Amino acid sequence: MLDLGPFHFKVQAHMDKVIADPGIILPPHGSYQLGAMDGKPWETPDAVEAVYKLASSLPHLSSVLIAFFNGALTTWKQFTAEFQEGGMIDCATSEEKEKAWMPPTNDVNEGALGALHSYL
Repeated sequence: MLDLGPFHFKVQAHMDKVIADPGIILPPHGSYQLGAMDGKPWETPDAVEAVYKLASSLPHLSSVLIAFFNGALTTWKQFTAEFQEGGMIDCATSEEKEKAWMPPTNDVNEGALGALHSYL
């Protein structure tokens, strides 16, 4: 988990990209190639298609999308401040990171299957 700084910065850069140009996600030119952070097809293409069909009747869609990403970016930066240059994680030595090791996800706490997987 302590080595995820580059990933967090990639997420922030993607949010900045959408804020600057929501058209990379929205019709008529939005696409997963431009709008998905990893460039892979949408996980729920039916939902995206439904939004695309309704887009012409949603005059504030772009504004709402920008507001959402602005809020998400602010929160993301708060949650990842220690990864920023000069932050606690950024300044930690390899030995300190090893002592503080933790899994990158919370999967272990997600029910009996996670507990069993962790145990095994």
